[in-house]
Amino acid sequence: MSALLSKPEWWLLSVPFFLVLFGGLYSDDSSYWLTRMRIKIPFLLLPMAFYLLPGINKKTYEQIHLIFILIITLSSLPVVWGMINDYSSIVDALGHGRPVATPVSHIRYSLFVALAISSSFIISENKHLKTRYQNWLRINGFYLIFFIHFLAVRSGIVALYLVALYFIFRQLYEGRRKRSAIILGTVLLTIPFLAYQLIPSFKERINYMVEDASQYQKMEWNAYSDAERILSLRAGLDISKRYPVFGAGTGDLRGEMQTYFYDHYDKDTFIMPHNQFISILAGSGLVGLLLFVLALVFPVCHCYRTWPGNHLFIAMSIIIFISLMVENTFETSIGVAFYLFFTLIGLNHTKTLV
Repeated sequence: MSALLSKPEWWLLSVPFFLVLFGGLYSDDSSYWLTRMRIKIPFLLLPMAFYLLPGINKKTYEQIHLIFILIITLSSLPVVWGMINDYSSIVDALGHGRPVATPVSHIRYSLFVALAISSSFIISENKHLKTRYQNWLRINGFYLIFFIHFLAVRSGIVALYLVALYFIFRQLYEGRRKRSAIILGTVLLTIPFLAYQLIPSFKERINYMVEDASQYQKMEWNAYSDAERILSLRAGLDISKRYPVFGAGTGDLRGEMQTYFYDHYDKDTFIMPHNQFISILAGSGLVGLLLFVLALVFPVCHCYRTWPGNHLFIAMSIIIFISLMVENTFETSIGVAFYLFFTLIGLNHTKTLV
């Protein structure tokens, strides 16, 4: 245990659990608080479990990502088949804000696809791989790029583009492969325009987003529309102003949001803030937000300092950051599992490098 305490990159991952635990001390809604506690338990237990495991080498680390790539690729096939069989209905649904049916939440699934794409191209650069495997990974990466634009989920697409932008700027900054970086940047700028012209589902999603933005300006919104998500962010920020230091309490945040929506928007229905940082700020205050950001950033800095070439970990971190900006990733079991698993195997791998 003393060895673990000397490794803040490991034990800081438990911060989300303790924020909820502490928030229960001044929350009246114990039922909702206990639900949040149950979801956060992995933040307490899994870092200790992975810390006790032997460090995995680079080959095993990449093999785990390869298994993930294979799972995502295979899971995409039924989605593609369903879209082919009823594409016109799906395009029409996208035009009304309804997502394509996916194995899990469409936002989270698009982020999984973004990580699978990033991992495909990163691992394909491994010079120890046979050429046929490198080519398979690149072909698979291009297929998934096509697939993610057919899904037309903005979170995954934006996350993918930001990962690509990071590596473009990194190559330009380091003076390596400038020509490749410029070509990739040009392709990156071209893809959205081509997708808008050639992929009806992507075009409908963009058109819906523009229409929904105009609805917000008119103060007209539907359930779970972009406009209502913006309202949830405003509500979360306003609540945080009333409880600036320690927040409203993780158990009472739901009740605060419900009351705010009724009082300010005259709505009987409500949604939680669609941003993990704002949720933390409203529920745990500025103190909680600062601790939360520290818990997120420290493991990334440690991994980068230990092995700057760990592109898989960097790509995952960028994707997680985008996820936290557009939804409450850590308020669902699958979101917690996604973050902790890939973060912890990355930290576990660094044990073999020090």
